[in-house]
Amino acid sequence: MGSMFEIICQNRLQSLVPKTYQGIGYWWHKHNELDVVGLASDGTLVACECKYTTREMTEGDLADLERTATHVEWTPPNGGSPDYQYCCFCRSGFSDGLQQTADERDDVSLFTPTDIVEASR
Repeated sequence: MGSMFEIICQNRLQSLVPKTYQGIGYWWHKHNELDVVGLASDGTLVACECKYTTREMTEGDLADLERTATHVEWTPPNGGSPDYQYCCFCRSGFSDGLQQTADERDDVSLFTPTDIVEASR
């Protein structure tokens, strides 16, 4: 189910993080991978981690996502360095610490399956 969940998250990204995207898909290079990456025309690289497990996502998962996103070599349409937006998709929810981090930062979004279903309506 994990790979199917990733595809569903890719398909809903534009509804959940509304931007004009040049592309949305999966990215990997050597030992780094992103389950979902969106390259937006406004210069934002939207990096996402998807977990279809019975454990909650934690701040450690976000730290891994942030670290991996820096490996994507992409120059925004207007040049310069990309801005980053981080999305965590998780079947089982999020730790209190990760929820607090998302509440404090505007570059972190958390999505559950309910959010994904509601975005498709």
